[in-house]
Amino acid sequence: MPLWVPITLLCALCLASSDTVMKRAMHEGTGEFLSGWLRVAVAAVPLAIIAATMEKPEILPGFYLALAIGIPFEVLATFLYTRALKVSPMSLTLPFLAFTPVFVIVTGFAFAGESVSARGVLGILLIAGGSYMLNFHHIKGGILGPIRAIGKERGSTMMLTVSLIYAVTATMIKVGINNSSPLFFGAVYFVVFSIAYAPIGLRHLRIPSARGAKMLLIAGALMFVSLLAHLISVSMTEVAYMVSVKRTSLLFGVLLGYLFFHERNIKERLAGAALMLAGFILVVLSAG
Repeated sequence: MPLWVPITLLCALCLASSDTVMKRAMHEGTGEFLSGWLRVAVAAVPLAIIAATMEKPEILPGFYLALAIGIPFEVLATFLYTRALKVSPMSLTLPFLAFTPVFVIVTGFAFAGESVSARGVLGILLIAGGSYMLNFHHIKGGILGPIRAIGKERGSTMMLTVSLIYAVTATMIKVGINNSSPLFFGAVYFVVFSIAYAPIGLRHLRIPSARGAKMLLIAGALMFVSLLAHLISVSMTEVAYMVSVKRTSLLFGVLLGYLFFHERNIKERLAGAALMLAGFILVVLSAG
């Protein structure tokens, strides 16, 4: 097995675990604004050290453009992401991140005339079918029941919006990396992002309990490991392959939601997430 595979699986597991710990902190009364910011800020500290001590790559103008465009979108996405985890089950929110490559393909087809391969179309159908399966028990309300259920679940619609935003930020991150290096841009990106998100994170500031603060520190540490593993693995293999393995975080998230929050209908949600992951992989590989 190539070394990048277990590193990427570690990235996925730490990301899902960080989401779980942050959701637990919010359940215990820690504000969502502070929760979303603090876990990123904790992860940004060691990343700042890495950025300051590593050998600087050649930085081209596109580096700054990527930061200027990507960071505001990242702030909006993180706000919605955190809010979605707070108001809805993990098993009905995280799987919708599989739609990001779909939005990339659809916008490319609509605005740039890019072709869509048969594998890409199949992947899109699997993602759509998986999202339908997440709420399959609503079929008793009619064939459109599972679709209506998505619209009624606020966290699902928020995460779908996040997925759309990530289609933009993914492009900006790619531009930034091409104009510097993966490790340097990744470190700088999240340090700048943590600073930009601070006004939102400190809004309506309520000092968390000792337990809540401890959980957010753990969530931040897990986020740092996830980000570092991401940056290492992306330098070892093709981005499409790495991202496909990283999205196993969808399955980890559904399982952790069941284990720690006793989320219901786990079988249909796990099946739906698995379909969406399979579709995600097909779409990413067809575009890669």
